[in-house]
Amino acid sequence: VVEWAARRAGERILAESLQAAAPQEALGRFVSFTVESWHLIRRLLTSQRRDAMERIMLQSVRGYLEDLLSRRQGGPALNREDWEAMLDFYACGVTGLLLKNCGRQYLDQTRLADQLYRLLSERMLHPAAD
Repeated sequence: VVEWAARRAGERILAESLQAAAPQEALGRFVSFTVESWHLIRRLLTSQRRDAMERIMLQSVRGYLEDLLSRRQGGPALNREDWEAMLDFYACGVTGLLLKNCGRQYLDQTRLADQLYRLLSERMLHPAAD
């Protein structure tokens, strides 16, 4: 039941992030969601269902990033394998930072969302020609 609730919440946050007007707003929604759902997330992370929780979060973040890049850049400018590797890399990084920080008692959510945006925007949202 807890895993089902987490999966539904992951679907909801993905849908909300896709409706956001700007990447900073979408990332802020991921941060807020993780903070608000921290007790559920922590419960799953300390259970035998840890893999399921990580997978749910990764799928949500990756889904958002894939949509963002497809809309902003008209699809991958990379070959498919590199595109998939890039999405996995950034989704793992964002998810890792969310899990590491969102259980903190005094978290500046706006600052974390801004940091995530700046990290992503450097190479991912504005790739330099190689």
